[in-house]
Amino acid sequence: MRRAGIAALAFALGFAACTDAYLFDPRAGRRGAEDRAIRVTGELCTEAASEVRRPVKLLFAMDTSQSMGATDPNGSRAQAFVELLDTLPESPEIELGVLLFAGDVTWLTNGGASGFQQLVAMSPMERQRLAATILTYAYAGAPGEGGPNRDTTDFIKPLDEIFSTISRDIANARAAAAAGGEVADLAHYHVVFLSDGHPRSNPDPEIFARCKAIRALRSEAGEVVFNAVHVFLPDQAIPTSCPDPNDCQARIVEQDAARLRGMAELGGGEFRSFRNGEPINFLFFRLAGIKRAFVIKELQVFNTSAGPGSSGEQADSDGDGLSDAREAELHTDPTLRDSDGDGFSDGVEQYFRERGGPFRPHAADDGSTLDPGCPAEQVGADADEDGLLDCDEQLIGTSSSRFDSDGDGLPDLFEWLGGSQPSSRDAEEDPDRDGLVNAVEVRMHTDPQLAESGRYSDLAYRYRLGVSSTARVSGSLCYGFEVDNVLLVPTIDRGEGPGINELVMSIAQVAGDDLEGPPIYRVARFRARYPVDGIKDPPDGVIALRPEDFVQP
Repeated sequence: MRRAGIAALAFALGFAACTDAYLFDPRAGRRGAEDRAIRVTGELCTEAASEVRRPVKLLFAMDTSQSMGATDPNGSRAQAFVELLDTLPESPEIELGVLLFAGDVTWLTNGGASGFQQLVAMSPMERQRLAATILTYAYAGAPGEGGPNRDTTDFIKPLDEIFSTISRDIANARAAAAAGGEVADLAHYHVVFLSDGHPRSNPDPEIFARCKAIRALRSEAGEVVFNAVHVFLPDQAIPTSCPDPNDCQARIVEQDAARLRGMAELGGGEFRSFRNGEPINFLFFRLAGIKRAFVIKELQVFNTSAGPGSSGEQADSDGDGLSDAREAELHTDPTLRDSDGDGFSDGVEQYFRERGGPFRPHAADDGSTLDPGCPAEQVGADADEDGLLDCDEQLIGTSSSRFDSDGDGLPDLFEWLGGSQPSSRDAEEDPDRDGLVNAVEVRMHTDPQLAESGRYSDLAYRYRLGVSSTARVSGSLCYGFEVDNVLLVPTIDRGEGPGINELVMSIAQVAGDDLEGPPIYRVARFRARYPVDGIKDPPDGVIALRPEDFVQP
């Protein structure tokens, strides 16, 4: 979330000095005899830092070409790796890949095949053998020693190998999770690329393009970071073709360091240069933090039985995105999300029908009901439990395996029913130009496509949030919250009596050291009632939620 979004969140949720202030003037929102507002209160706690882990995958690409015998004759880079290996925590979430390159590419982990190997699965003997092999490669200085093609340096081969390895690993993780009916954990990939920075014949534009491509993989993972290390000793042999050897040496070293620095910048990582023979170490890279403190990024309540704006005429009894009044016009069933049973909800079909699509949410004149496209086994399925049917998500462009497909902190269902785009990051856009971005309007349950500022004080949900006095346990931070002016609507009887409103409260949490990282969600689902000719339930208008009411979707 950009700075404007964070400021809006702090304002709407009442952070800092405003933790006990409503979003709007407390005198606003007087509704006379009509009393259909409820307040949602309670306490919630972030994930305990000691319980939350993330997959961390480390890939070391180490130059073992002939020139490294001069730039690192003592094998400091190998010693540094061995030291780092000894300091990594014993966790099943940490996986390792070691790739050596010169004129060719050699894998030392995963049985010599490309990919990652779980650290805890390596026996002490395997670790010793890995360390010894790295040291052997590092110390070998003669051409041909320690591997083939040691007299050349090719950056393109290892960079291509890094890209394909991470791409394949992401795909395999998703396939394995899908086979088990789960959502894949988004791993964090950290690459450390170490060299003296002097490839034999690779043009810089080709090298930089590959670093950008590796970094771009972060859109499919939790994070992908490319770090670079430059190694050079001042007694390196100076090319004889230089008219001024000292000047030539300095120029070459600077060019090589600049190349690696540029690679790290394009890869979103860190750059370090070791030029004076000082011991190399990798401990300054933030590689292996797996226990993390979490903070709240978004907190939202959404009434899925009411369209954005929550006027009494916008009841949506089945939560399909079409008001009951609109369903009467279309001759669809306002008590069924999918009136014709074809796997697509009425609101989604009507949305695309109005835009020229071959869909209809009701039976055709010849009596046929099914629109093609949804496999029979997927009819009614909602794999990610976000409230959108899997086949709907195919049309909308969202993922049926992710609660928040675009990772902006707004659940797919809230965005779809609320009028923003769940398949693209439009949280900071303001299509109705009313001064409130989509994220704020979805949170307030107002319409992001309609400028209605004159009605905000009557229609908008109002939030406040403050740190709770509950003791923090294992790094968990607890908050007390109130969401006021949550408006109910008179719904149709769907078999349990009239007036039932289905509500969802969603909490998006992110790691405190990675505010733009993928959120972790906890969701509470609850009900309230507002019949046309009766009294709302609960009568006092207060629904209290407990921490245990929030579950992972």
